Amino acid sequence: MADRHLTPEQSRRIVESLRAHKGQRVNIVENGDSDEARTFSREIQALLDEAEWHALPAGRFEGSRKPKGVFLLISPEQPMLPAAEDLLSALTREGILTFLQLDKGFGSMYTPPGTILMFVGPKT
Repeated sequence: MADRHLTPEQSRRIVESLRAHKGQRVNIVENGDSDEARTFSREIQALLDEAEWHALPAGRFEGSRKPKGVFLLISPEQPMLPAAEDLLSALTREGILTFLQLDKGFGSMYTPPGTILMFVGPKT
């Protein structure tokens, strides 16, 4: 199965749809066991940088809890962030398996209010 990559046109559409949330904070955690996930994580970070989001690498995850696709968490102390919903929509629209949920303890040490925690796991 081929690695995930975004075409220039897909990248342009994602960036355009996220620019309205300039300055949004995102902590990106990549799968430490998957070269494909690490590469795709950096591709997404470049798009977020282009959209003028504040995207920071927040480490790697390893072990038994390895989500597939892109998994977005936000703090339960805040309402659903429009930026998180738009990120979910933008990635899903381009065919990227993406999930969004309130963080109920899975990654709360990384998810302060107002920040999106993004786990980038393997394609399958």
